[in-house]
Amino acid sequence: MWLSTEETTVLDNALITMEHLYKNGIVNIYLRRLTRKSSYYEIVYLIDRIQIEQVAENDRIQFQLSMSDIDDHKRQLTFCNVDVQTNLIHKKTLINGQLKLFEIIENIYHILTKLELGGHPDYQLRDEHYEIHLEQNENAIQHRIQNLESIYTTLKIAYNIWIQNLQKYRQEYPLLKLYSNREIMILIILLRTSNVSNSIRNHFLKELFQYKDLYNQNEEEQKLAIHCLEHYLRSLRISQVNLTKDNLIQIYLTHRIDTELNTDMSLKRLTEFLHDLYQHDGEILQKEGQICNENQQFLVNVNHSTLPFSNDFDLSTFCILLNIFQKQLPASYQIL
Repeated sequence: MWLSTEETTVLDNALITMEHLYKNGIVNIYLRRLTRKSSYYEIVYLIDRIQIEQVAENDRIQFQLSMSDIDDHKRQLTFCNVDVQTNLIHKKTLINGQLKLFEIIENIYHILTKLELGGHPDYQLRDEHYEIHLEQNENAIQHRIQNLESIYTTLKIAYNIWIQNLQKYRQEYPLLKLYSNREIMILIILLRTSNVSNSIRNHFLKELFQYKDLYNQNEEEQKLAIHCLEHYLRSLRISQVNLTKDNLIQIYLTHRIDTELNTDMSLKRLTEFLHDLYQHDGEILQKEGQICNENQQFLVNVNHSTLPFSNDFDLSTFCILLNIFQKQLPASYQIL
């Protein structure tokens, strides 16, 4: 394979970068979507300054590879792998090993963002760091690959458990179907106890109320959490609910969620909170046996109006409502 001088220089740089990553490379993943920012990952590594005397740790230069830089580096390594002479088996092993490490890191990033977007409350505003530096031999590379694959498998299981728990509790408590995964996650975060200044709830509220100083002010943080809870609860527009400040505070204090609880117990506490709040949910959602008479017919009068509706539901919300109240609605053949 014939390469130009410029292309050769690029590939040489890719091999040099590969060696530096093996020496001290660290992957940093930042989940930021809870605060409406982009999530991303990067790789950082250090290079010694060129000088005669022995180099101290703080005299090193830090380099960062962005997600686009990492993609470029992977492409360059792929070309290197083709161009490296077949007798340089050790070099090809290092290239293939680093490409495999990048593949697993990308899988870990994607499953983390899947957990984040799926509303898992434990994977919000989270920073993850994974070492990719190691001894440059095949055994060390395989060992690191196995460790990262184990992390990926654990994250994948956590996602599946979260989705299964969501489905279970939505089936048991249909009002949860009116809330998106993100809204359920925020409700859980707001209900969680918080005694530290760097909790997810603290970061979330500081982003919403930037003019507030929430450092070591648990009482102020709790007031803002209840204020946000009230906003999400009023979004359902259900009249049979007492959302006075005193009642909401009392129920909030009763059903706070300990940060150590797993997602299954957190969802259980959330449903207990909503059930206690919506005391008339039995009237809102009638039991399955209370359905319309099959022979009964209904006359529906459709009024055409040019006036705009101030509270139009989007199609997704409308479908959720139909799914919840389907046992109480007449069949199509019953409507005249």
